[in-house]
Amino acid sequence: MANIRVRPNGIIQYDIHIYGKRFRETSCMPATPKNLKIAKATIKQINAEIDLNTFQYRDYFPNSKKVELFEQLQRDKYPDRFYPYFDDFAKKWLAQQAPKWKNSYRKTVERNVHHYLIPFFGNTLINEIYLNQLDQFRQQLTEMEKDDGSRTLSNARVNNILWPLISIMIVAAEEFKFDYPFSRYRALREQKADSSPMTLQEVKRFLDYVEP
Repeated sequence: MANIRVRPNGIIQYDIHIYGKRFRETSCMPATPKNLKIAKATIKQINAEIDLNTFQYRDYFPNSKKVELFEQLQRDKYPDRFYPYFDDFAKKWLAQQAPKWKNSYRKTVERNVHHYLIPFFGNTLINEIYLNQLDQFRQQLTEMEKDDGSRTLSNARVNNILWPLISIMIVAAEEFKFDYPFSRYRALREQKADSSPMTLQEVKRFLDYVEP
């Protein structure tokens, strides 16, 4: 179960006991009445998910170094679950598909799976991935920014990252006989290239000045 503590420095701390281990995470919030109310609401939600066996550590503390430990304890606790975890099935899918692809394309897909998909969906059972999770993940991708404030990933790049997820889920739904969850998914609209070809006059002028 989960509780909150106030550390000597006045910062609210989350204290979670699960799978025989104690996990402590800072909220980075001072213990004001408003922040205590927020923290108590969070703890209430965490405890509800623990009771339902749906609690995922990375949902609340995605940057914590303890995520890996929690997920390993979770898998050790339920080794006989019928459905595989996303990361295991994704790796199996890659191994099956890779021989069909050119080397350069294989590397692109592997990067999309390992760099983007597994960190977000990895510890989720394959049959518990839903459209709202895809929407949340896609939103995160579109909001990534460079130092100058421009988008890191174009719509086309985001669609490219999501394609392996779509394919993996189609195969998994067929293999494990559950409803494919992305039937209402629509790819992002991709902007057409802003091309500016030379006019016929400019082509002739160019040819007049280059070596034969």
